[in-house]
Amino acid sequence: MGHMPEATVVVLGLQEARSHRLYWLELVIRPTVAQNSVFLFPNAGQLFCWCCLTSTEVDFASCATIHYLVFCVFLMKVDVLTIPSKRPGKPPLKRVSEVFDCWFESGSMPYAQSHYPFENKKEFEDAFPADFIAEGIDQTRGWFYTLLVLSTALFDKPPFKNLIVNGLVLASDGQKMSKRKKNYPDPMQVVHKFGADALRLYLTNSPVVRAESLRFKEEGVSDVLKDVFLPWYNAYRFLIQNVLRLERVSDSPIVVD
Repeated sequence: MGHMPEATVVVLGLQEARSHRLYWLELVIRPTVAQNSVFLFPNAGQLFCWCCLTSTEVDFASCATIHYLVFCVFLMKVDVLTIPSKRPGKPPLKRVSEVFDCWFESGSMPYAQSHYPFENKKEFEDAFPADFIAEGIDQTRGWFYTLLVLSTALFDKPPFKNLIVNGLVLASDGQKMSKRKKNYPDPMQVVHKFGADALRLYLTNSPVVRAESLRFKEEGVSDVLKDVFLPWYNAYRFLIQNVLRLERVSDSPIVVD
């Protein structure tokens, strides 16, 4: 892999590399191998390396070089671009250094959906704050956070009266369910095989309702069907069959008072 400086090199696997905070740098600099890349970082933090898993090509760059390419060259190219304003007499539009967090728009939902404060003032005031909102625990750093920050800044109160948080449903091995990995069963096949009620009870009786993670297993849904619904159904059928038999023997319908 070429000459390496005297440093201990830590090899990050593909999964870890994708979650690393510097992964987006590799996307900017080498988009052609972005889908098949791993990173190597020396403990000293002076070397940045990316390589293609399908070839022997390896590139090295210092952190200073990476910083220059991304933050200096990129901004130099963008800062010279201007967009003519559609408003007569106004100067052209150009890049500004101040940017909002990407979750800002979602945090504006209570106001944006009613076009408040430009219209629908009464409609907004009647519905704000919301009686409750519900989302996954991962929104603690996203939607919940920006909702609370904006509402506190604008109205000095939270945007909701109650917050219902559910946990995350993971694959059976504890990893995040992924369309790419196909590490989850088809939901409709689960419903057709075990029934929607068995699936509902399995989920509502799981750690998910306590904002904890659940490793989804079809065996768990099967156990609910076997241990709960089939005994209940058999007991119900036993009762109804005996009611019908009694009515035939007595030649008189049973009237429930």
